[in-house]
Amino acid sequence: MNTIDKKSRLSSRFILHVTSIIIISTLLFSLMLAYEQYQTKISEITNSVENTLTSNKSIISQALWRIDTQALKIKAQEFLLDSSITFVQISDENGKNIIKLGNSEDVNIKKSVDLYHNDNGKKIFLGKLTLAGSTKSILKDIESSVLILVLQSILLIVIIIFYITYIFKRLISDHLVTIQHYVNKIDIEKKQSPLALQRSKNKFADELDDTVKAINYMRQEAHTHYQKVEYQTLHDSLTNLYNRKAIEKQIKEIVQHKYLKQQYHALFLISIDHFKFINDSLGHQMGDFVLQEVAQRLLLLNINEKDVGRLGGDIFMFVIEDMGTNIEQAKKTALDYGQHILEVIQEPLKIKQLEYHISASIGIKLFGKESNVDTIIKNADNALHRAKLKGVNQIELFYPKMQVSIDRRLRIEEVLREEIKNNRLIVNFQPKCYLNGVIYSAESLVRMQSVDGEFFSPAEFIPIAEDIGLIIEIGKQVMMKVFDFIHQNRALIEQSSIQSIAINISPTHFAIDGFCDQLTALSRQYNLPENFITIEITEEATVTNIQHLIDIMNCLKKSGFNLSIDDFGTGYSSLQYLQKFPLDELKIDKSFIDEIVTKPQSQAIVKTIITMAHNLDFHVVAEGVEDAEQLALLREYGCDLIQGYLFSKPLDEKAFINKLMKSYHEAVANS
Repeated sequence: MNTIDKKSRLSSRFILHVTSIIIISTLLFSLMLAYEQYQTKISEITNSVENTLTSNKSIISQALWRIDTQALKIKAQEFLLDSSITFVQISDENGKNIIKLGNSEDVNIKKSVDLYHNDNGKKIFLGKLTLAGSTKSILKDIESSVLILVLQSILLIVIIIFYITYIFKRLISDHLVTIQHYVNKIDIEKKQSPLALQRSKNKFADELDDTVKAINYMRQEAHTHYQKVEYQTLHDSLTNLYNRKAIEKQIKEIVQHKYLKQQYHALFLISIDHFKFINDSLGHQMGDFVLQEVAQRLLLLNINEKDVGRLGGDIFMFVIEDMGTNIEQAKKTALDYGQHILEVIQEPLKIKQLEYHISASIGIKLFGKESNVDTIIKNADNALHRAKLKGVNQIELFYPKMQVSIDRRLRIEEVLREEIKNNRLIVNFQPKCYLNGVIYSAESLVRMQSVDGEFFSPAEFIPIAEDIGLIIEIGKQVMMKVFDFIHQNRALIEQSSIQSIAINISPTHFAIDGFCDQLTALSRQYNLPENFITIEITEEATVTNIQHLIDIMNCLKKSGFNLSIDDFGTGYSSLQYLQKFPLDELKIDKSFIDEIVTKPQSQAIVKTIITMAHNLDFHVVAEGVEDAEQLALLREYGCDLIQGYLFSKPLDEKAFINKLMKSYHEAVANS
């Protein structure tokens, strides 16, 4: 439909309705007028006939008494001179027509009167006078008058329609078309001038004024709402930085549209080191403050705020454009800028008049116009992951070979989820022995093998399980398998020399509400001997909430569990708190045992740890003992137990039972 048609639709419908109403009204009025005229004429004819009959009754009676047919005929002809009378009939007393003049076929009105002669008071019936009138002429007159009325009405209709159409178009239709065009062109993304109609200003607002006001209000509200929604869609609510979607859009524009020649640009992913610890120790409100402060510091690094965003959690995004066409120079520039970012983030952070020092890790991906946005972010994320594995305050630039380790990680994640889901994790046991080789205890160690037979080292899948939140499920599955193993082999275990079996507990477990109660309930469910389960806690766990850790340790101790600190010497355990822990055992990390033969420093450290542990009434286990020289030195230092390949590698359940019974029989034989 063209523009003209669109403009005239409402006017056309209005004209059609007005015309229809006027025509119908005119026709009804004409019909009513014609009917009224018709009734009036009928009444006039009837009155005329009746008056004629009444006034001429005596004359006709006398002429009829004299049998004067000539007089009767003359009188009848006089009657017909009246246009209202079209038929005259005079009959005698026997009904025989004496006079019959006029047309009797079109008679509509017919009146008769009986004729009498008074003879000395005696009425003698002479006959009957009949007069009739026709409406034919009346109808012709009415048709003529109605036709004239209709023609006049048509002329009047044309004049009225033209006038009303002009007024309607001028006052309403043209303005509605203007409103329609304005509404069709509304773009809520842009700020537009308000709608205004070209019309004289009214003293009082009418419906069009109200409509214009409503449209302008709705347009402004829609524009404001759109800006708000767009801002929320593209910004992070906490820091007011751009979010991932906005940065992706920015990278896409750089890659696809902005540059004709090859230019290198850099995407930085920045993660605050140990942010979870900040959240847990200082509270989420303080964690949010740290994120906001880091956001402000990043904004100060670049004048274009569109290049800075927050990916989510503690990860920020930072884009630097135009780093040149030389890849090596771009790498150097990116690394230098990354170092500058770390320095800015490391500046002291003042919170409640106290200074805190934070650090960050950075993953960098260089990209050009041929790059894919999703791949750019993925590669930067992989570089960030590699940087965090190196420690704190590290920078890692993505390089293609990194994809190999990424694919390996994805493979491990896939197998890990599948093995946990199907309860297929494997538990091995590595004995802890007296220095004469008799088994005193054993550590349960989780192993993983895919359905196609591929083995995975705990050193690979345990850190990944920590990262993706599966460590709790692994711990739960290992506990149940160990408890079930003890329950099923209790008779054989009680015959042997073994005093306990240890289970490694991740620091994450201590954050679970009711962990001690859950573990206690599970051990009682399997009816395990008291003090038979040793809980090994990594030294890393002792840097979290100390009092909370002590409370859980005391609960476990009261519930009949032994407690051991694993990998001692590699973490940051405070000796002040160590004496408060209700420990039974301390395990010296393998890294010290590896160097005990060759490095005097390691010898001194091991000897000191053993002496300190004994003074605190802990028995000591040396991890990773693999040769006789190490054993000799440990015996000299008074170490209580050893664990390592010198006596036994980790064993599956069946091999461990056999080893246990063999050790027991050898001990009996040597006693």
